Amino acid sequence: MKKIFTTPERWNAKPFLLAIIFMVSHVTAMAFFPPPSCTPADKASAGPWPGNSTCGSPAVNLSTTCSFEFPDPTGYPQIAAECDDFIAMQGQPDLDRCHQATICGSFTAECDHMNYFQLATYSTCGGWVETASEVLYDASCTPIQSTSTIGGGPWTGLTPGDTYTYCLTFQQLSCNTLNAYLWSEHQSIPTADFTANTACDGDPTNFTNQGTTGGGVTFSWDFDGLGTSSAEDPSFTFPSDGTYNVTQEICRSGCCDEVTLPVTVNPNPTASFTLGSPDPQCLVGNFFSFTNTGTTGGLTTYSWDYGDGGSSTGQNGSHSYATDGTFNVCLTTTLNGCTDQFCMNIDVDPSPVLTTAITNESCDGMGDGAVDLSVNGGPCGSCTFSWIDGVAGPVATTEDIGGLDPDTYTVTVTAPSGCTAVTAAVVAASGPCACGLTTGFNINTNPQCLENNSFTYTNTGTAHGGIINVEWDFEDDGTYDASGNVAVCVYAAAGTYTVRQRITDTSVPCSQFSTQVVTVNEAVADAGPDLEVCQGESTVINGSGGTGYSWAQIQGGGSLTSAGTSSPTATPTGAFPTVNEYHVRVTDAN
Repeated sequence: MKKIFTTPERWNAKPFLLAIIFMVSHVTAMAFFPPPSCTPADKASAGPWPGNSTCGSPAVNLSTTCSFEFPDPTGYPQIAAECDDFIAMQGQPDLDRCHQATICGSFTAECDHMNYFQLATYSTCGGWVETASEVLYDASCTPIQSTSTIGGGPWTGLTPGDTYTYCLTFQQLSCNTLNAYLWSEHQSIPTADFTANTACDGDPTNFTNQGTTGGGVTFSWDFDGLGTSSAEDPSFTFPSDGTYNVTQEICRSGCCDEVTLPVTVNPNPTASFTLGSPDPQCLVGNFFSFTNTGTTGGLTTYSWDYGDGGSSTGQNGSHSYATDGTFNVCLTTTLNGCTDQFCMNIDVDPSPVLTTAITNESCDGMGDGAVDLSVNGGPCGSCTFSWIDGVAGPVATTEDIGGLDPDTYTVTVTAPSGCTAVTAAVVAASGPCACGLTTGFNINTNPQCLENNSFTYTNTGTAHGGIINVEWDFEDDGTYDASGNVAVCVYAAAGTYTVRQRITDTSVPCSQFSTQVVTVNEAVADAGPDLEVCQGESTVINGSGGTGYSWAQIQGGGSLTSAGTSSPTATPTGAFPTVNEYHVRVTDAN
């Protein structure tokens, strides 16, 4: 809503300006001829004058119509003016050079005027006019401003709507008729107008005056009944989002204008998200996903900051981290220029850092290598360990391992966080042991048949001083099965076996090894397929599987010739269906 204070129609500016130029010039010209000096006793007020007096002055002749003309003996065009713009006074004082007269006029100050006034006078006969004083009275006839020269204004600070009286006291020469008028210059009524930014809930709204500015201008703001301000460009924070009616009033010299405009405060969006993946995660293979649970849709925009320099602009976020640590993940949600932010810390756990200290085997066959493992620079009692070697597979589940032969040993370490790391350690051989031992052993029979096999191993090694300990590993599987100078082994299956002997000088200590290969054979006897013959006939039976054969008939009758060969001749007896059964014992080359 915009409010304008209205006034009567204004006068034409162009002829009015001509009147100002003429009158001021004329008065200035008359001032060059000063009147004769007069004694104070001679300066008495004259009168009566026609008209009425507001403040008790001798006489007033005030225009009562909307136009007023008075003659101009100088030949200039006659001056016409509106009542709102002029106080017109005409006097016919009967004065000589040393007498004074006073004429007065009343007017009401209005908002469409500057509220200051100028005076011009001239006489009908072209005589001198000299002012003794100009006085401006308020409605109670109290003088409020005065000057001692003609046209001494402008007089400012008048209150629109109040009544004032202007009185001119003068003396005149040459003739007894004086025409005088007072005028006010127009001004524009102040204009109220402003702009405001669209603020977000909780932020100040900034107002910028677009109306009248300059000296004498005052401002009054009403923020929808929630607060006020007298600044030209104020700021105000509204209690919540919504639309508010803000009124601005601009005043100058008592004249005012106001305007009421709606101002919008936008709501803030809500930024929020949940973690859609485990937290914490291990550095190796980590992947985090984030699900937006705040404001969505419309013109909403999103900005993800993953805390490591990474970012994205989707509604939902996801990220993988290249380093371990704690990261502050923030989502900034923006809608209609308003923002909200939500942050969450996530953790990326490091993989265990593994270091090994290796002790190589002291000399060949000692089996005394070791690996001392450190996790993150020290022991890790809450970690789990899995060791394997390159031959037998799983070795141990302890942090450190010992008693090792030369080999590559690989460990997988799992930290309490579930993060894993893998490292390998190579235990090397150091060469033959130099401890003065000789090794060796005898075998009773090699190879042997599986059936009734019994291998006897007899130590032939010696020590050059000290006490020796002899140990036997019958299958070279890392487990010593017997000790002593003599050991006996019965193998359960046919095959080839490496027998390891370890002789240790317990006074040094040191050990040396020797190995031999033994073979356990198993003969395969085959008597051939079953046969049918007619009564009284003979047949050849064929055996295989060895180099020596011994046949025997264990059921039935008849004869068996060449029983020591692989293919003897059998002549069974008996009536049908008599069964004759023959067994063969096969001996191979072993």
